[in-house]
Amino acid sequence: MVNVTKSNFLEQSNDLIANLPNAAFVAIDEEMTGISVPNTPRPPKDDTPEQRYKALKKVPERYSIIQFGIALFLRRGDGTQNSFDVKRYNFYLFPSSNAREVTLNPSSIEFLQEHGMDFNRWMKGGIPYCTSGQAKAFIEKYRKRALSLLKDTDSKPSPFSKRKVELTRPEDINFHARSMASLREWIDSARATTNDEGTSFLLPPANAFLRRALYESIGQEYPSLILEKCHNSQIRVLRLTPEEKLVRRERQRKEAFGHLMVQELGFWRVFHALSQANKGMLNIGSSTAFAATKDDVNLQINQRAGGTLKHNKTPIVVHNGLMDILFALTHFHDPELPASYDQCKTLISEYFPLLYDTKVMTTEGPRNMRHDNTVLSQLFALVVQPNVSNGLQLLNADDTQTHEASYDAYMTGAVFYGLVLSAPSSDSDGNEVINPWTTVSGQAEDTRNGNIAGSIDINAQNILRERFACNKLYLMLTMYTIDLTSVEDPLSRGMHINTTFCVSGNDTSISTADIVRCLTSLTAAPNVEGGGLHFEIIWVDDTTFFVAAREDEEDRNLERLQNQGNLIYEALCRRFRNSSIVCLRDYNEQRKQLEKHYDNEVNEDSNKKRKSLWKFWTWFDDRSKEEVNRPNKRRRIS
Repeated sequence: MVNVTKSNFLEQSNDLIANLPNAAFVAIDEEMTGISVPNTPRPPKDDTPEQRYKALKKVPERYSIIQFGIALFLRRGDGTQNSFDVKRYNFYLFPSSNAREVTLNPSSIEFLQEHGMDFNRWMKGGIPYCTSGQAKAFIEKYRKRALSLLKDTDSKPSPFSKRKVELTRPEDINFHARSMASLREWIDSARATTNDEGTSFLLPPANAFLRRALYESIGQEYPSLILEKCHNSQIRVLRLTPEEKLVRRERQRKEAFGHLMVQELGFWRVFHALSQANKGMLNIGSSTAFAATKDDVNLQINQRAGGTLKHNKTPIVVHNGLMDILFALTHFHDPELPASYDQCKTLISEYFPLLYDTKVMTTEGPRNMRHDNTVLSQLFALVVQPNVSNGLQLLNADDTQTHEASYDAYMTGAVFYGLVLSAPSSDSDGNEVINPWTTVSGQAEDTRNGNIAGSIDINAQNILRERFACNKLYLMLTMYTIDLTSVEDPLSRGMHINTTFCVSGNDTSISTADIVRCLTSLTAAPNVEGGGLHFEIIWVDDTTFFVAAREDEEDRNLERLQNQGNLIYEALCRRFRNSSIVCLRDYNEQRKQLEKHYDNEVNEDSNKKRKSLWKFWTWFDDRSKEEVNRPNKRRRIS
């Protein structure tokens, strides 16, 4: 593992970008300054993803990334199948002085401190970063600067558009005369500070007005001299030979390149490389951001070196990684996430069209991939260490522990590797199931001949979705799984929106045992096709719960599931006659209408000159009146 700070960022980011084309897949993980907004109530389990997103987006917009861990799972040169060398990189990120503020959550900082986080390294050596829009401007500014240096233009002041400075105050005239006299004396006597870039002479400190006057006089009287401003308001005068000018120009080119890569683009270049690789469009020679040295930069506008070559998409793997993705977007795309949940899903897919979440895989995947304990370290112990660890070789191993971002990224990738290998090698029809890292799943435009290189295998994409939950993200404490490729997000754990029922308005004395007794007779009902019925109970609060007919994705028959849902609905109606019972689809629609009505009321009240104290505070509150007074929730039973 390599800890990457500003001092070694250029070297290590070059190494990562150079190895990225050989990566079968990449796992990422982040450590942040906070993961929850203070004084925010626990979100209700009946939230839809749209509703949850409104509160969730405030977290990555408020807090910052401390560490960004990356693990490259590299194909071995000997051609060994399903065995990988692993390289880990642990990047420390810290915003530049003109970027976002850093907000610390005390509980998160205490947790990280207990797990060995080096906050001194983070604050002193953290790598700056920028957004995609800023990166474009930085690269264009660098391109112009680099072109001017290649044209052998000396560092002289830009021509002044205004008329020549006229000194009127006696003290200014005397200062100018003394400075010019000392300069002439230096030129005549050759007394100077000498280095590899010739001789130089420092003029006395002066304000901007006097420096301009000196620039004009020296430029007119000694046009062959080179002038540059120093940090202490002085002018440095240089007298160089042609060879010394070349040395100086090369130094300036190197400094400009280093400043662009480290101080301006910073970690954005790594984020951009990951995104391009995930799209199947990584071509190192075509982008200034991927240049390893100043001599590798292509300074021509809209010109690509060799076109965009065909690549397979490199999968990005996360564990419970929705927040990791959202934090990355607020740091490297825009500090504010889209207002709309659907727009956010589209944005994620634009940057990362091929994602895997091991949390979803182990809860929604085939039976032999599932585990009750989905904590990352526990999954690593269960899935990787006893079974498949021999297929992974850490190239830069050390004694780091969990909650260090690069090690958690390694564990995430290793769990993904183990889960994939544990899946059946063929489907129910006997067709071979290709592993995610061997499937040709991308296409890229070849600009050299205008053709499309490669094609999308639709059947392979369907297998990846069904078997490995491709492009699905885990959404904590809800009944839903985020599906980035679908307008409507599915319910988790084999539930369906038409066969999940909300039972509300119950007496607080009703217990889980009452619900189970109501449905027990159905679990072995002979009139249920395919055997007994499976159901899940989810408490929202003391008076509201959900009951869902549940069927594994791999065995799902929608007609059979609907029949089972009808049986559950009838049983609930018989037992809970005084309660309101609606299917989840209707329940969500009712909530949406209530929230719309409530928002309209709030908007009307906000336009009135006089408001009650209650209305004043609810205007600032994102929650509905129902949610403000929501009773305590009960646990989920399946």
